[in-house]
Amino acid sequence: MKTDDIISRIDLVLENCSTPRSVRGVLEKVKRDIQKDNDPDITITSAIYELETVANNVNLQMHVKTMIWDIISALEAQKARK
Repeated sequence: MKTDDIISRIDLVLENCSTPRSVRGVLEKVKRDIQKDNDPDITITSAIYELETVANNVNLQMHVKTMIWDIISALEAQKARK
């Protein structure tokens, strides 16, 4: 999966009106980090860690969790290819 596809998935969650503000903040940070030209392994690992922390929130709605897990899976697939 390409970085553009992952960013598109992040944008979908950001546009969802039921996504809490705190989750949006984490997603915006992850999006900025992915778009930078830093070491991709470190960036992806950091993004996965941050998103897993958000996804484990018991108060988060299930459909938002599912979209975040989808992003995590895409990041893990990209990391495995490198």
